[in-house]
Amino acid sequence: MNDMKMELLIIDDEPNILVTLKAKLRKLYQITTAESGDVGLEIMRKEPERFHLILCDEKMPGMPGHEFASTIQDSPEFKHVFIIILSGVSGVIDVDGIQKALNWGQIYGLLCKPWNDAELYSLLNNARNQYETIAELERRALYDGLTKVFNRVTIEEVLNREIQRVERNEQPLSMILLDVDHFKKVNDQYGHDVGDDVLVTLAEVVGETIRKVDVLGRWGGEEFAVILPNTTSIGAWQMAEKIRKNIADYKFPRVGKVTVSLGVTSLQSIEDTGATLYKRTDEALYKAKDGGRNRSELLPVKKLLPTHLLNSVRIENIRCFEDLFLDLSGEGSLWNLFLGDNATGKTTILRSIAMGLCDETRAISLMKKVPGPLIRDGQTSGKITLKLVSDGKEKTITTLIVKIDHRETLAKVPKYFPWENIFVCGYGIHRSTSHTISTDRYELDQALKTLFGEDTMQNPEVVLLRQEGSFRIELREKLLHLLMLDPKNHEIELGKNGIEVTGPWGKKNLEVLSDGYRSTFKWLVDLFGWAIHAKRIDDFGDIEGIVLIDELEQHLHPHWQRQIVHLLKQQFPKIQFFATTHSPIIATSVGQISDESSKESVFHLGMEEDGSVRVRKVEESLKTLNVDQVLASYAFDYMIDRDPEVEAILKTASELAGKGETRTQAEEKRYQAIKAELKKILYNMDTTLIERDARQEFRREIKAQVKELEKKLGLS
Repeated sequence: MNDMKMELLIIDDEPNILVTLKAKLRKLYQITTAESGDVGLEIMRKEPERFHLILCDEKMPGMPGHEFASTIQDSPEFKHVFIIILSGVSGVIDVDGIQKALNWGQIYGLLCKPWNDAELYSLLNNARNQYETIAELERRALYDGLTKVFNRVTIEEVLNREIQRVERNEQPLSMILLDVDHFKKVNDQYGHDVGDDVLVTLAEVVGETIRKVDVLGRWGGEEFAVILPNTTSIGAWQMAEKIRKNIADYKFPRVGKVTVSLGVTSLQSIEDTGATLYKRTDEALYKAKDGGRNRSELLPVKKLLPTHLLNSVRIENIRCFEDLFLDLSGEGSLWNLFLGDNATGKTTILRSIAMGLCDETRAISLMKKVPGPLIRDGQTSGKITLKLVSDGKEKTITTLIVKIDHRETLAKVPKYFPWENIFVCGYGIHRSTSHTISTDRYELDQALKTLFGEDTMQNPEVVLLRQEGSFRIELREKLLHLLMLDPKNHEIELGKNGIEVTGPWGKKNLEVLSDGYRSTFKWLVDLFGWAIHAKRIDDFGDIEGIVLIDELEQHLHPHWQRQIVHLLKQQFPKIQFFATTHSPIIATSVGQISDESSKESVFHLGMEEDGSVRVRKVEESLKTLNVDQVLASYAFDYMIDRDPEVEAILKTASELAGKGETRTQAEEKRYQAIKAELKKILYNMDTTLIERDARQEFRREIKAQVKELEKKLGLS
């Protein structure tokens, strides 16, 4: 048996007895003492698996020995505890209680005071031997006799326990099933002894490859299973590939090269069980073998929840919109960009969509954060109608906002909707905030707060720390691409002082980098955090849902502005974006990613004379235009007027402007003449001094903005 000293707890209220027993037994046992049953019970509960052998006095103040024994043996937290009772003189102890405890197996043995040392040693030794026999049998029941890794019964218990943990903590869980290729040939050619050696060695190679938190077991025959807690299916597939390569590179004695096929999948819903997870992993393993062996096959996880995207938006009598209808076509346009000046309702569109996507309680909470009334002047009610599409099926959510006693409230139709199927995040102009929250679940209204003026987002350090290593690497690479930083030359890591970015500038804390890096990084990590909590990241790291961003160009360098839409589209191909911008550079970037399969819409918002806002879809391509051309185009309409003379001149001017530096001298002269004539026409259209003043000031501001943008882009 084991030569290590076994732990022994001695309980007695007489100090001289404790001293005597400790002196007699200290060479054989690691001894801890207690002066009462209550103290002994407290010691046991602190470390339930520590003590399996106890000497306990029967007659003590408070709890007698046999009651202590009954309490221990009736508690499920204690397993295989052998208790020997030291009794005194008959008549002063509860003989019936002791006898009952003996009969029920709660007491292993009884030793009368004064005891015989030989009898004491014998009783303790027998109890120790019996415990060690049980422990060895249990160990054999847990482990595979050949490879010494867990057996199938144990691995199934671990799998079911991990599934329960996932339900509590909302963390990913994956499984790998691997099978030795052509193992029968090994047995036939070299014999079963060599085949057994291959399995033992293979288990050692796998054990050295996986992480400490991963659990390895022999599933049966030449099949092994690995349980990977807190690991996405992509991370598990990467681990499977590492295992496969390490085995393929290992030189097995006598046999030489051995290969394995591996199947990988992840938990996909709270209804999943160990049996269903194994079934899908086995299906992936079959595909690996059918695909030629010596390969890892990932069985993608089905979407946890159906994803709803917007098919159309109607806003009636809300602020500057009398009746706005946005047709997002078919399955929903994935990129929707709103161009226009301040006070043209761009933020109102985003906030209306956000409130429309929330249940009634959350929508009211968000509505209260909007300064001023929502209902259009002169009206008593407004309405937001959203049509959503999911798996080809369309659903409608109507949000009715009504004014009652000068106060606004809202109601939803339908009142009950599968709100858990909606994933949306919103980012307003306060997204560069340093105020952070830590949360462990997705809350729809919390994910929209910065869009409504609150300066709170998730703590990016906490979001990154919570991620398993392989997924953190995936997230880091996505963030570097979005920040236009080459992953080969840059690094994002968690340092002592928070998040640090390493590049040509050295290692800098995120907070000291430019506003553009800081702001963009924070809202992107916030988005990933909510997507993780809502289980909206699929096997390939893609997020599905809706994102609302106000002033997309905020804090971005002009070069970054030209690329940002392309980068977001590339890294988030399944997200439906709704973004606003003042920037003509952003507008040109939408066209850069257009192709036959791309779903994009650009809308221009302009103020009418009556104070209402007109919204029209921009059909012309902007991708080949310069900044000044975009400003003068249909998309921004900064200098377009209803006067036919103005439109005719602008048409000619736009054609000449499009030629840029290739204009001939004659064309350049004509271009300058048109600009001069245009100034006269615009000037003459102002009939009052205040109109003239306002238009001239506006023109100067636009001209200055254009020159600054052209300078930054190297266009002038």
